[in-house]
Amino acid sequence: MDADSAVVKEARRPGTAIALLILLAGSLLVGFSQGRWLAPLAAWIGPVLILRYARDHSTWRGFLLVLLGQILAVFLGFGDFFPLPMAAFIVLANAFLMSLPYLADRLLSPRLPGFSSTLAFPLAATALEFMTIHVNPMGTWGSTGFTQYGVLPI
Repeated sequence: MDADSAVVKEARRPGTAIALLILLAGSLLVGFSQGRWLAPLAAWIGPVLILRYARDHSTWRGFLLVLLGQILAVFLGFGDFFPLPMAAFIVLANAFLMSLPYLADRLLSPRLPGFSSTLAFPLAATALEFMTIHVNPMGTWGSTGFTQYGVLPI
C-alpha cells in the first residue's frame, strides 16, 4: 500500500464520536429488529452499520465494543422474555454468539482476495445461524429469519 492510499483510507475513517454513534445506531436497529419488535428494514441496516464500525477499528477493541452493542441489542429484543437470572445468561450468551460473525469478518476479510472478502461476514453469520438452530433446545425461536416475517417479497 502506498502513502497516498493510506492517507485516503485514513481520511475515510470517521472520528471516534461518529464511529460510536454508528455502532450505537446499528445496535439499536438490530435490537428493534428482533424479539418483540420485528422491524424488517432494521434487520438489514443495523448489521451493516455494526460491520462498518468493526472494519474501521482494531480487531479486539472493535470486537469488545461490538459485543457491548450486541448485549444492548439482545437486551432490547429479548430482555423481558425471561426471569432475571436466566435473562442475564441468555442475553450475554446470545450477544457473544451474535458478535462472532463480526470478529470472523475482521479476521478473515483482509486475508481473502477480491470479491471473496465480501463473503466472510455473510458466510459466518449463516453458519452460526445454521448451527444455533440445530442446537437450540427451543428450535428456531430467536432466529434471524423471523425478522422478515410478513415481508412476502423477501
